Amino acid sequence: MDETRYFKELYEGYNSQGLEIIGLAFERSSEFEKARISLEKAISDLNVPYEVVIAGTPRESKMALPMITAIKSYPTSIFINKKGEVVKIHTGFYGPSTGRYYEDYRAETEQFIEALIKE
Repeated sequence: MDETRYFKELYEGYNSQGLEIIGLAFERSSEFEKARISLEKAISDLNVPYEVVIAGTPRESKMALPMITAIKSYPTSIFINKKGEVVKIHTGFYGPSTGRYYEDYRAETEQFIEALIKE
């Protein structure tokens, strides 16, 4: 949820400059309807402005993202440049409670996004 809140900020701050975010949800339930209801509630509660799709269960992540050998942790962020190339993969998230680590992560991520936008 912390990452979603931060990505919402990123989207609102950089979308007009070309940033797009697509969330891939790997839900625990393999029952699509159950997963959909749970995901829609989270999207609504967090007021997520970008697209989020159900990509399967965690075990199916390798099929959904075959270019990644394994998703070792959630969340995992995949950064893609304007040419459609994967340029960075970040696993995990330093939330606000981590203090300096969160601030460093924010600064590094925003600097990286600004460089991608300028490409």
